[in-house]
Amino acid sequence: MIDPADTTPSPRKPMREGPRHLRVGLIVRPRSLLVQSVALAPGRPARNVAAGLPWLAAVTRGDDVSYVTRLPDPFTRRSVRLDVTGPHHVDESDEGYAVVALPFDTLTDLLRSQISLVQLGDVGALDPEGLAKVYRERSARGDFARSVGYAEIAATRHWAQIGPMLGIDVPPGRFEIYRDRAELWRWRLRAAGGAIVAASSDSFGSRADAEAEVTWLRRHTADSPSTLADE
Repeated sequence: MIDPADTTPSPRKPMREGPRHLRVGLIVRPRSLLVQSVALAPGRPARNVAAGLPWLAAVTRGDDVSYVTRLPDPFTRRSVRLDVTGPHHVDESDEGYAVVALPFDTLTDLLRSQISLVQLGDVGALDPEGLAKVYRERSARGDFARSVGYAEIAATRHWAQIGPMLGIDVPPGRFEIYRDRAELWRWRLRAAGGAIVAASSDSFGSRADAEAEVTWLRRHTADSPSTLADE
């Protein structure tokens, strides 16, 4: 599974003005979406309106459909052919993955944006205006995976790097000390949006021991280098 946040180079300078877009990696479920990853890129994103792609991604701001692009079926996975003459093996999954661009010029645009996925079926060739019309019709009857917006995007672990590039102050996360099911103490670290980004691998017999490890982490990890585990 490709993570756009790991494959798209980060810009060297903050991109606080002008056209740019987010590449948002989405976990797609039958009636819901989950933001998995986010990357920031300059310029306008490309869009695909080719016939034969059965899903539609739409970026909306209020009633305005500002961007549409067609997508492959996120629930269909094709295997590699065993030989040049053999067919692909096609498998249907209960959970899919899609990467959708979210273009914006200003931070107000970003704050108001939502991404929705719609299953098109066989609608043939349509231009962007035609696709926008289909989106409005399908969304009016609730025939779409629910939308995600700025709140879900800013809750990802990637926002700590992306927010400052856009001139957005990202509030710090928080450590939580809690009791597990065995009535032992553990800690977890939540990002500003509420997502758990780290947790203790062991439990502790006392709250003081758990707090001591959190204190050690705060004191020593800020300047710790990153290395590959097999080095």
